Order: sequence, then C-alpha cells, then structure tokens
Amino acid sequence: MINTVLIGTGNVAWHLFHAMRQANGVRLVQLFGRKRPEARLFDASVPFTSSVRELADADAYIIAIADDGIAPFSERLKHLNGLILHTSGSAPLSALKCGDRTGVLYPVQTFTRGRALPFSKVPLALEASRQEDRPLLLQLAKA
Repeated sequence: MINTVLIGTGNVAWHLFHAMRQANGVRLVQLFGRKRPEARLFDASVPFTSSVRELADADAYIIAIADDGIAPFSERLKHLNGLILHTSGSAPLSALKCGDRTGVLYPVQTFTRGRALPFSKVPLALEASRQEDRPLLLQLAKA
C-alpha cells in the first residue's frame, strides 16, 4: 500500500484525489491546502491540514499546485522523507527544491473540475531523480 499526501485543492488535485480514492494499492492519508476546500468537492473523511509542519508521514507527496508556486513551496518540504512529486508539464524536475527524492507525475490531459474522467485512460509522463524511486513512482502511476 502506498501512503500518499495530496498537496493542492485545485482542478488537477480534484481529479487526482478522486482517482486515488478509487485506486487499488494507494491510500490517500491526507489533503493539504491553503484553506479547507468545500466538503462537496473533496471527501471529508480524508484528513485535511493547512500546516506544512502537520503533514503526515507518507511514501509519496504529490504537489498539484500552480506551476509558479512549485519551487517556493517545495523548499518548505525538506524535512519530509518520502518521494516528492509535482504534476506540472511545464516545470522541470529541478523546480523541486526539497532534496534528492523528487519526481514528476504529469497527467497529459486537460481536466475540467466536476467532470469525471476515467483516470486509467489518462497518459502519465514520469520522471524520478533517483533510480531507486522509479519502482515506487511506476507503482503509483499504475495504481
């Protein structure tokens, strides 16, 4: 089971949230956002935090925020031990400023909030900074 924290409450995060809630082998242990999202958009049974210091221990942290916020936000995650991923197609892997366990999980798809999309049909571009993290990234993507 891959314990995962989702960072962000925007459009891409909404789709990832719902895909991970249905995925076999993935446990969404926490949702992070600047403010609590509307309960109708995200399942309230997933714990929520707006504090970086209160992020749960996880195998993977998925940053699904605006591209220009990835670098400054990721600097605040240096204390985490899991694989830290961003979902941007335009930001390089080097945008993550939080250590050497980094990667990209980029869904090559346009998303509309509220419109369900079978995530199994969404192509994903993957990249990991360390060879050792590639199996985890691939397992997460397949799930």
